[in-house]
Amino acid sequence: MSNFKKLCGIFFSILFLWLALRKIDFQAIPSVLSTINMTFWGLMILSYTIEMLTRAHRWLIIQPNGKITFKHSINGLILTYLFNNILPARAGELFRPYYFSQKALATSGETLGAVVLERFFDGVMVLGLILISFQQFSNNEMLQKASIITAIFYGIVFIGILLAIFKKEMFEKIIKWCLSFLPQKANDFLYNIAMKFIEGLSTIKDIKRLIKILLSSVVCWASSVLTAWLCFKAFGFEESFITASFVLTVLSISSMIPASPGTLGVYEYFCIFLISNILGHTPEEGAAFSIILHGLQYFYTLIVGLIIALIEGVKFTPHINS
Repeated sequence: MSNFKKLCGIFFSILFLWLALRKIDFQAIPSVLSTINMTFWGLMILSYTIEMLTRAHRWLIIQPNGKITFKHSINGLILTYLFNNILPARAGELFRPYYFSQKALATSGETLGAVVLERFFDGVMVLGLILISFQQFSNNEMLQKASIITAIFYGIVFIGILLAIFKKEMFEKIIKWCLSFLPQKANDFLYNIAMKFIEGLSTIKDIKRLIKILLSSVVCWASSVLTAWLCFKAFGFEESFITASFVLTVLSISSMIPASPGTLGVYEYFCIFLISNILGHTPEEGAAFSIILHGLQYFYTLIVGLIIALIEGVKFTPHINS
Protein backbone atom coordinates (compact mmCIF):
# COMPACT_ATOMS: atom_id res chain seq x y z
CA MET A 1 0.00 0.00 0.00
CA SER A 2 1.36 3.43 -0.97
CA ASN A 3 2.43 5.95 1.64
CA PHE A 4 -0.01 8.43 0.10
CA LYS A 5 -3.01 6.19 0.89
CA LYS A 6 -1.72 5.61 4.41
CA LEU A 7 -1.28 9.36 4.98
CA CYS A 8 -4.77 10.09 3.60
CA GLY A 9 -6.29 7.55 5.97
CA ILE A 10 -4.42 8.97 8.95
CA PHE A 11 -5.35 12.53 7.97
CA PHE A 12 -9.09 11.76 7.74
CA SER A 13 -9.02 9.88 11.04
CA ILE A 14 -7.27 12.71 12.89
CA LEU A 15 -9.62 15.26 11.34
CA PHE A 16 -12.79 13.39 12.26
CA LEU A 17 -11.48 12.51 15.72
CA TRP A 18 -10.82 16.19 16.37
CA LEU A 19 -14.28 17.12 15.11
CA ALA A 20 -15.85 14.42 17.27
CA LEU A 21 -13.99 15.06 20.51
CA ARG A 22 -13.44 18.82 20.55
CA LYS A 23 -16.58 19.51 22.64
CA ILE A 24 -16.50 16.39 24.80
CA ASP A 25 -16.15 16.57 28.59
CA PHE A 26 -13.86 13.58 29.07
CA GLN A 27 -14.32 13.57 32.84
CA ALA A 28 -18.03 12.81 32.36
CA ILE A 29 -17.53 9.75 30.13
CA PRO A 30 -16.58 7.26 32.92
CA SER A 31 -19.80 8.03 34.79
CA VAL A 32 -21.82 7.39 31.60
CA LEU A 33 -19.98 4.12 30.97
CA SER A 34 -20.68 3.02 34.55
CA THR A 35 -24.43 2.98 33.78
CA ILE A 36 -24.13 0.16 31.24
CA ASN A 37 -26.41 -2.80 31.77
CA MET A 38 -24.04 -5.76 31.39
CA THR A 39 -26.87 -8.12 30.43
CA PHE A 40 -27.50 -6.13 27.26
CA TRP A 41 -23.75 -5.93 26.64
CA GLY A 42 -23.61 -9.74 26.73
CA LEU A 43 -26.56 -9.90 24.32
CA MET A 44 -24.66 -7.53 22.00
CA ILE A 45 -21.80 -10.04 21.83
CA LEU A 46 -24.28 -12.83 21.04
CA SER A 47 -26.00 -10.75 18.36
CA TYR A 48 -22.69 -9.81 16.73
CA THR A 49 -21.63 -13.47 16.77
CA ILE A 50 -24.85 -14.44 14.97
CA GLU A 51 -24.11 -11.78 12.36
CA MET A 52 -20.60 -13.16 11.76
CA LEU A 53 -21.86 -16.75 11.49
CA THR A 54 -24.63 -15.72 9.09
CA ARG A 55 -22.18 -13.78 6.92
CA ALA A 56 -19.93 -16.84 6.75
CA HIS A 57 -22.93 -18.99 5.76
CA ARG A 58 -23.95 -16.44 3.11
CA TRP A 59 -20.49 -16.68 1.56
CA LEU A 60 -21.00 -20.41 0.98
CA ILE A 61 -24.14 -19.55 -1.01
CA ILE A 62 -22.38 -16.80 -2.98
CA GLN A 63 -19.33 -18.92 -3.85
CA PRO A 64 -20.52 -22.58 -3.82
CA ASN A 65 -17.54 -24.26 -5.44
CA GLY A 66 -17.57 -27.36 -3.21
CA LYS A 67 -14.08 -26.72 -1.84
CA ILE A 68 -14.81 -23.91 0.61
CA THR A 69 -16.14 -25.22 3.93
CA PHE A 70 -17.85 -23.21 6.68
CA LYS A 71 -14.55 -23.21 8.58
CA HIS A 72 -12.76 -21.66 5.59
CA SER A 73 -15.58 -19.14 5.17
CA ILE A 74 -15.64 -17.95 8.80
CA ASN A 75 -11.83 -17.85 8.97
CA GLY A 76 -11.62 -15.83 5.75
CA LEU A 77 -14.31 -13.43 7.00
CA ILE A 78 -12.78 -12.81 10.43
CA LEU A 79 -9.26 -12.46 8.99
CA THR A 80 -10.59 -9.92 6.47
CA TYR A 81 -12.07 -7.90 9.33
CA LEU A 82 -8.82 -8.30 11.25
CA PHE A 83 -6.78 -6.83 8.40
CA ASN A 84 -9.33 -4.03 8.04
CA ASN A 85 -8.50 -3.24 11.67
CA ILE A 86 -4.79 -3.16 10.83
CA LEU A 87 -4.75 -1.58 7.36
CA PRO A 88 -6.22 1.79 6.32
CA ALA A 89 -8.91 2.42 3.68
CA ARG A 90 -10.50 -1.04 4.22
CA ALA A 91 -7.57 -2.64 2.38
CA GLY A 92 -8.21 -5.84 4.33
CA GLU A 93 -10.99 -6.64 1.83
CA LEU A 94 -8.27 -7.90 -0.51
CA PHE A 95 -7.10 -10.52 2.00
CA ARG A 96 -9.93 -13.01 1.39
CA PRO A 97 -9.11 -13.52 -2.33
CA TYR A 98 -5.48 -14.05 -1.33
CA TYR A 99 -6.45 -16.44 1.51
CA PHE A 100 -8.65 -18.64 -0.68
CA SER A 101 -6.12 -18.70 -3.53
CA GLN A 102 -3.32 -19.70 -1.14
CA LYS A 103 -5.52 -22.51 0.18
CA ALA A 104 -6.21 -23.56 -3.46
CA LEU A 105 -9.93 -23.15 -2.78
CA ALA A 106 -10.66 -20.55 -5.48
CA THR A 107 -8.80 -18.16 -7.76
CA SER A 108 -8.32 -14.55 -6.71
CA GLY A 109 -10.47 -13.36 -9.63
CA GLU A 110 -13.37 -15.64 -8.69
CA THR A 111 -13.24 -14.58 -5.06
CA LEU A 112 -12.96 -10.91 -5.99
CA GLY A 113 -16.13 -11.25 -8.05
CA ALA A 114 -17.84 -12.88 -5.07
CA VAL A 115 -16.63 -10.05 -2.79
CA VAL A 116 -18.18 -7.46 -5.13
CA LEU A 117 -21.42 -9.44 -5.20
CA GLU A 118 -21.39 -9.70 -1.40
CA ARG A 119 -20.90 -5.93 -1.07
CA PHE A 120 -23.66 -5.35 -3.61
CA PHE A 121 -26.17 -7.28 -1.49
CA ASP A 122 -24.97 -5.36 1.56
CA GLY A 123 -25.71 -2.21 -0.43
CA VAL A 124 -29.22 -3.45 -1.18
CA MET A 125 -29.73 -3.95 2.57
CA VAL A 126 -28.42 -0.43 3.29
CA LEU A 127 -30.90 0.98 0.78
CA GLY A 128 -33.63 -1.02 2.51
CA LEU A 129 -32.61 0.42 5.89
CA ILE A 130 -32.68 3.92 4.37
CA LEU A 131 -36.28 3.37 3.25
CA ILE A 132 -37.23 2.10 6.72
CA SER A 133 -35.43 4.97 8.47
CA PHE A 134 -36.89 7.54 6.10
CA GLN A 135 -40.31 7.07 7.69
CA GLN A 136 -39.03 8.50 10.96
CA PHE A 137 -36.42 10.95 9.65
CA SER A 138 -37.99 12.17 6.39
CA ASN A 139 -37.20 15.81 7.22
CA ASN A 140 -33.50 15.12 7.83
CA GLU A 141 -31.43 16.73 5.06
CA MET A 142 -28.36 14.63 5.80
CA LEU A 143 -30.31 11.39 5.38
CA GLN A 144 -31.78 12.62 2.10
CA LYS A 145 -28.33 13.43 0.68
CA ALA A 146 -26.90 10.15 1.96
CA SER A 147 -29.82 8.29 0.37
CA ILE A 148 -29.19 9.90 -3.03
CA ILE A 149 -25.41 9.27 -2.93
CA THR A 150 -25.89 5.66 -1.84
CA ALA A 151 -28.56 5.01 -4.47
CA ILE A 152 -26.33 6.44 -7.23
CA PHE A 153 -23.29 4.44 -6.08
CA TYR A 154 -25.07 1.09 -5.87
CA GLY A 155 -27.01 1.89 -9.04
CA ILE A 156 -23.71 2.16 -10.93
CA VAL A 157 -22.48 -1.08 -9.33
CA PHE A 158 -25.75 -2.81 -10.26
CA ILE A 159 -25.47 -1.68 -13.90
CA GLY A 160 -21.87 -2.94 -14.02
CA ILE A 161 -22.92 -6.32 -12.61
CA LEU A 162 -25.79 -6.65 -15.08
CA LEU A 163 -23.45 -5.84 -17.98
CA ALA A 164 -20.90 -8.37 -16.75
CA ILE A 165 -23.52 -11.12 -16.54
CA PHE A 166 -25.99 -10.51 -19.34
CA LYS A 167 -23.92 -8.39 -21.77
CA LYS A 168 -20.57 -10.05 -21.41
CA GLU A 169 -19.27 -8.94 -24.82
CA MET A 170 -20.12 -5.30 -24.13
CA PHE A 171 -18.53 -5.52 -20.69
CA GLU A 172 -15.38 -7.03 -22.21
CA LYS A 173 -15.19 -4.16 -24.72
CA ILE A 174 -15.49 -1.60 -21.91
CA ILE A 175 -12.79 -3.39 -19.91
CA LYS A 176 -10.48 -3.59 -22.94
CA TRP A 177 -10.93 0.13 -23.61
CA CYS A 178 -10.25 1.04 -19.97
CA LEU A 179 -7.11 -1.12 -19.91
CA SER A 180 -5.84 -0.01 -23.33
CA PHE A 181 -3.93 2.90 -21.74
CA LEU A 182 -1.82 0.54 -19.61
CA PRO A 183 1.40 -1.30 -20.53
CA GLN A 184 0.77 -4.69 -22.18
CA LYS A 185 1.86 -6.76 -19.15
CA ALA A 186 -0.46 -4.90 -16.80
CA ASN A 187 -3.18 -4.97 -19.45
CA ASP A 188 -3.06 -8.76 -19.82
CA PHE A 189 -2.86 -9.35 -16.07
CA LEU A 190 -5.85 -7.13 -15.22
CA TYR A 191 -7.88 -8.43 -18.15
CA ASN A 192 -7.46 -12.04 -16.94
CA ILE A 193 -8.57 -10.98 -13.46
CA ALA A 194 -11.60 -9.20 -14.93
CA MET A 195 -12.64 -12.32 -16.84
CA LYS A 196 -12.39 -14.48 -13.73
CA PHE A 197 -14.24 -11.74 -11.88
CA ILE A 198 -17.15 -12.27 -14.30
CA GLU A 199 -17.11 -15.98 -13.49
CA GLY A 200 -17.52 -15.10 -9.81
CA LEU A 201 -20.75 -13.26 -10.63
CA SER A 202 -22.45 -16.28 -12.23
CA THR A 203 -24.33 -16.92 -8.94
CA ILE A 204 -26.80 -14.15 -9.64
CA LYS A 205 -28.25 -16.08 -12.61
CA ASP A 206 -29.63 -18.75 -10.25
CA ILE A 207 -32.94 -17.36 -8.90
CA LYS A 208 -33.18 -19.84 -5.99
CA ARG A 209 -29.65 -19.05 -4.91
CA LEU A 210 -30.35 -15.35 -5.31
CA ILE A 211 -33.30 -15.62 -2.92
CA LYS A 212 -31.16 -17.51 -0.41
CA ILE A 213 -28.51 -14.77 -0.57
CA LEU A 214 -31.17 -12.09 -0.04
CA LEU A 215 -32.68 -13.92 2.94
CA SER A 216 -29.30 -14.50 4.57
CA SER A 217 -28.46 -10.83 3.95
CA VAL A 218 -31.65 -9.83 5.78
CA VAL A 219 -30.61 -11.97 8.77
CA CYS A 220 -27.09 -10.46 8.69
CA TRP A 221 -28.34 -6.89 8.77
CA ALA A 222 -31.18 -7.60 11.19
CA SER A 223 -28.53 -8.94 13.60
CA SER A 224 -26.43 -5.83 13.02
CA VAL A 225 -29.39 -3.53 13.73
CA LEU A 226 -30.20 -5.63 16.80
CA THR A 227 -26.65 -5.10 18.10
CA ALA A 228 -27.05 -1.32 17.77
CA TRP A 229 -30.49 -1.44 19.43
CA LEU A 230 -29.11 -3.53 22.31
CA CYS A 231 -26.42 -0.88 22.75
CA PHE A 232 -29.19 1.71 23.16
CA LYS A 233 -30.82 -0.53 25.77
CA ALA A 234 -27.50 -1.05 27.55
CA PHE A 235 -27.34 2.69 28.21
CA GLY A 236 -31.03 2.93 29.04
CA PHE A 237 -31.85 4.94 25.90
CA GLU A 238 -35.48 4.47 24.90
CA GLU A 239 -34.88 4.39 21.15
CA SER A 240 -36.79 2.30 18.62
CA PHE A 241 -35.55 -0.42 16.27
CA ILE A 242 -36.10 2.04 13.41
CA THR A 243 -33.79 4.52 15.12
CA ALA A 244 -31.17 1.79 15.43
CA SER A 245 -31.61 1.16 11.68
CA PHE A 246 -31.06 4.85 11.01
CA VAL A 247 -27.86 4.97 13.07
CA LEU A 248 -26.50 1.81 11.45
CA THR A 249 -27.34 3.15 7.97
CA VAL A 250 -25.39 6.37 8.45
CA LEU A 251 -22.45 4.53 10.05
CA SER A 252 -22.38 2.08 7.12
CA ILE A 253 -22.36 4.88 4.55
CA SER A 254 -19.68 6.77 6.49
CA SER A 255 -17.41 3.71 6.26
CA MET A 256 -16.92 4.58 2.56
CA ILE A 257 -14.77 7.54 3.63
CA PRO A 258 -11.05 6.63 3.42
CA ALA A 259 -9.76 6.33 6.97
CA SER A 260 -7.12 4.73 9.14
CA PRO A 261 -7.48 1.12 10.35
CA GLY A 262 -10.91 0.21 11.71
CA THR A 263 -12.42 3.52 10.43
CA LEU A 264 -11.15 5.10 13.64
CA GLY A 265 -12.26 8.71 13.90
CA VAL A 266 -14.85 8.62 11.13
CA TYR A 267 -17.00 6.13 13.06
CA GLU A 268 -16.72 8.14 16.29
CA TYR A 269 -17.59 11.44 14.62
CA PHE A 270 -20.78 10.21 12.96
CA CYS A 271 -21.79 8.17 16.00
CA ILE A 272 -21.46 11.14 18.38
CA PHE A 273 -23.13 13.47 15.86
CA LEU A 274 -26.14 11.16 15.49
CA ILE A 275 -26.57 10.43 19.19
CA SER A 276 -26.21 14.06 20.31
CA ASN A 277 -27.34 16.26 17.39
CA ILE A 278 -30.10 14.07 15.93
CA LEU A 279 -31.36 11.97 18.86
CA GLY A 280 -30.92 14.64 21.54
CA HIS A 281 -28.58 12.91 23.99
CA THR A 282 -25.44 14.53 25.38
CA PRO A 283 -22.15 14.44 23.43
CA GLU A 284 -20.64 12.46 26.33
CA GLU A 285 -23.39 9.83 25.97
CA GLY A 286 -22.67 9.73 22.25
CA ALA A 287 -18.97 9.21 22.92
CA ALA A 288 -19.68 6.42 25.41
CA PHE A 289 -22.09 4.80 22.94
CA SER A 290 -19.42 4.84 20.19
CA ILE A 291 -16.81 3.39 22.57
CA ILE A 292 -19.02 0.41 23.40
CA LEU A 293 -20.46 -0.28 19.93
CA HIS A 294 -17.29 0.34 17.93
CA GLY A 295 -15.16 -1.26 20.64
CA LEU A 296 -17.20 -4.46 20.46
CA GLN A 297 -16.89 -4.68 16.67
CA TYR A 298 -13.19 -3.82 16.71
CA PHE A 299 -11.92 -5.97 19.57
CA TYR A 300 -14.19 -8.93 18.77
CA THR A 301 -12.67 -9.37 15.31
CA LEU A 302 -9.21 -8.38 16.55
CA ILE A 303 -9.09 -11.01 19.31
CA VAL A 304 -10.83 -13.80 17.38
CA GLY A 305 -8.87 -12.87 14.24
CA LEU A 306 -5.52 -13.08 16.03
CA ILE A 307 -6.44 -16.52 17.39
CA ILE A 308 -7.37 -17.72 13.88
CA ALA A 309 -4.21 -16.15 12.42
CA LEU A 310 -2.13 -17.96 15.02
CA ILE A 311 -3.79 -21.31 14.26
CA GLU A 312 -3.60 -20.75 10.48
CA GLY A 313 0.00 -19.52 10.64
CA VAL A 314 -0.84 -16.24 8.88
CA LYS A 315 2.10 -13.83 8.70
CA PHE A 316 1.21 -10.15 8.99
CA THR A 317 4.27 -8.36 7.59
CA PRO A 318 3.90 -9.39 3.90
CA HIS A 319 0.24 -8.36 3.79
CA ILE A 320 0.80 -5.04 5.55
CA ASN A 321 3.70 -4.18 3.24
CA SER A 322 1.81 -5.18 0.07
